[in-house]
Amino acid sequence: MMATFLNDDLLKAIVESLESEPDKNPDAEYQRNEVITLIQFVMDQLPHHYAKVLELKGRDAGTFYGRVLFPSAYTQRSVRFSLGGRRFVTQPDGYFLIERIPAGTHTLSIQVKNYEPIAHEVVVAGDDAVQGGPWRLKMARGRVIGRLVGDNGKSAMGVAIRLSPLGDLTKTDSDGIFQFIGVNSGDHTLAVTDPQYFTYNRDFSLSIGEERNLGNIKVFLKAGSKLPRTAAMDRRSVISPVAREIVE
Repeated sequence: MMATFLNDDLLKAIVESLESEPDKNPDAEYQRNEVITLIQFVMDQLPHHYAKVLELKGRDAGTFYGRVLFPSAYTQRSVRFSLGGRRFVTQPDGYFLIERIPAGTHTLSIQVKNYEPIAHEVVVAGDDAVQGGPWRLKMARGRVIGRLVGDNGKSAMGVAIRLSPLGDLTKTDSDGIFQFIGVNSGDHTLAVTDPQYFTYNRDFSLSIGEERNLGNIKVFLKAGSKLPRTAAMDRRSVISPVAREIVE
């Protein structure tokens, strides 16, 4: 019965819906990611089709297959990627096969948290099977650090911050300092997502392996909100002495 209702398009729509509404709470964020991972496992068991039969009426279409590899076999797992803007997932061993792709040039985009992004142009001809890769992921070694300061001039502690587009989430420590490690190159947006504070967004670009100090960032507490007595600490909020010296 389940096979009758589950299909690749439906599952991709569910994943995209979950990803479009990120949670501001790290614990809820973790649970949401677990649900996404489970859905992607189910997607692994289904054949990937780029387009529906009706979409291809009168058009040539082909097949594209390949493999995405992690640096170590011990960390090999399924990877989300896009082809021509449509989302897919590899098998746990990194292999993928996509059918019903309209003939033409499509952009393959692979973005995995803590790894450098990969972009590649794929040319598909009608009735042909095109092989690509294998593409080997490289560890991202960039780092982003900074400090949040309240409008009272004091450090803003325990404030939730998100780094997009890959969705890293952390909180400031007792001195208002935050850091993101293993950040890939490219365009990023730092956002204060804490419900007690007014929204703050900052766009910036990072080169491969760059360490970016965003300095002091002023944030404003919403009316009626109360400052926490102690920072809401977790292991992602522990700042190394080296990072602390750079910020200070």
